[in-house]
Amino acid sequence: LDSSISKEVNDLHQQLIATTKEYRMVKANIMKAQNGKKSNELTKMELEKMPQGTDAKMYRSVGKMFMLTSRSDIMTHLEESVEKEGKEETSLTAKLDYLERRMKSQQQNIQELTKSASSE
Repeated sequence: LDSSISKEVNDLHQQLIATTKEYRMVKANIMKAQNGKKSNELTKMELEKMPQGTDAKMYRSVGKMFMLTSRSDIMTHLEESVEKEGKEETSLTAKLDYLERRMKSQQQNIQELTKSASSE
């Protein structure tokens, strides 16, 4: 391989490594969003089992503390969280698809460059 092709292959390889790293991070964030969504859905389902008229004290975590909150506020917060996690999961899945296509393209470019260089 001459030096210019070697440099191009090296650059493409570095881009592929960066894309792969980003792909793994996005995949981990998708799992995090799915787990958060599932946790909030389970909490919401358990709270829905409780009778509406009970005066049970309910607390919502805010950072490191717990705040006395009404049932309706907690339910609203859980619904918003589930919706937010769902949207985040959707956008991350789209980004994951893009990164997969990008990685395949980069791999093909590396293969084409090495193939063309070896045939010369």
